[in-house]
Amino acid sequence: MRLVVVGAGSIGGGLGGACFRGGLEIHLVARGEHLAALETGLLWRRPDEEHLLPIPASSLDAVTPRPGDVLAVATKLQHAEPLLDVLRARWGDAPVSMWTNGFAGDRWADARFSTHIPSVVWVPASVPAPGQAGRWGLPTPGQVALGRGGEAIAQAMTAGGLPCVVVEDIGPIKNEKFIGNLCGAA
Repeated sequence: MRLVVVGAGSIGGGLGGACFRGGLEIHLVARGEHLAALETGLLWRRPDEEHLLPIPASSLDAVTPRPGDVLAVATKLQHAEPLLDVLRARWGDAPVSMWTNGFAGDRWADARFSTHIPSVVWVPASVPAPGQAGRWGLPTPGQVALGRGGEAIAQAMTAGGLPCVVVEDIGPIKNEKFIGNLCGAA
């Protein structure tokens, strides 16, 4: 299984880096200055450690789809819907996981792919500079919950230093995060 992370910024780079450290084959998709900086690897940062990870990265057009690929979408939500159409055209009905905020991305993925692995991501993260992904929570860098089908991703992510659980019903957890986001915005 190869996990193709589309959107290798703070969330995609951070979660993809954890999966890579946990032994999963990863391919990062980025663009512009960030992609150019990733040629030397992803600088995966925390306040107490950093690692230069030799993860392959390219533009979306340069990725050759392979059987067994799983797609993780970690773009801003406003870019996700048209991107899902592109991914469906290139990868067919590959499994997809939405590493985005909100509920709309899940509906869009469900409408286009038969296997959608929903997620909830609680990770204080940023891109300190091109080619980097920083996770700033201490002592725990954050937490991720995935729905059914995300077992291999969760195992690698946890082994790579980012706690991840698989739950049967992700809806209540997603609702809790949404309410927390609303309270934080007040």
